[in-house]
Amino acid sequence: MQTTFTISKASQADFQNTLKRYLQVNRRTLPEALNEKAYFIVAGSPTTQGAIRLTRKADYQRIKDELGAQMMSIGIGKRGKALKKQSLQIVTDYWAQLSVLIIIARLRKKGEKIPPAAELKEKALKMVRARIASVGFIRSGWLPALRRLARFSKYGRVKFASGDLPKKTGDFKGGVSPATAAQGNFAKCVIWNSAGGLTKHKGALIKYGQPGLEKAVQEETASMKKYLAGKLRENAHAAGVKTN
Repeated sequence: MQTTFTISKASQADFQNTLKRYLQVNRRTLPEALNEKAYFIVAGSPTTQGAIRLTRKADYQRIKDELGAQMMSIGIGKRGKALKKQSLQIVTDYWAQLSVLIIIARLRKKGEKIPPAAELKEKALKMVRARIASVGFIRSGWLPALRRLARFSKYGRVKFASGDLPKKTGDFKGGVSPATAAQGNFAKCVIWNSAGGLTKHKGALIKYGQPGLEKAVQEETASMKKYLAGKLRENAHAAGVKTN
């Protein structure tokens, strides 16, 4: 079954109402505005972060903290100091960590024996690594919209710092249907992320993909409101009215 999510009705209504007001003081047509705003929601703009960055911040460190894993030295050097080289490991009191508790619960549900500590920790680490990989996989679902909608941005293509942009592996796991002039007042731009279609990623899609998208829409709505406030001040000054 395909896993889907959407943003809250409150965020949707706030965005739509703000966009209507934005169009009243902007020369862009509805299709042009929709496509540009959809790009900003995915990629970010000079004043917003975008779903790709916000999904990343949902966050590798948070996953490790929740599941009881951290980067630790892999050994002790000749002088008795910890080596600089580190690897992901389950923390010392492994039996109390969520990742280990989840593995134990799964094994018991299947009627299987609890393995020795080393094997148990390895199973927990495998789950942590899979959860971290899922977040990166979810982010890659925004790449089609990122690439196809860039031409609609008044700022041009957004430049990403090293590591900010997810890598594409295999077929695209998302898509976009841009708004067109032929749609007129019924124009709509649809972006979707289908990276959660695989069962192993559906949990990450809901837990990390949805909040990232929600925040991106809220940030773009706030950006439009700031633009509108600036326009109001301009009009007031033109009319001789002093403002803060």
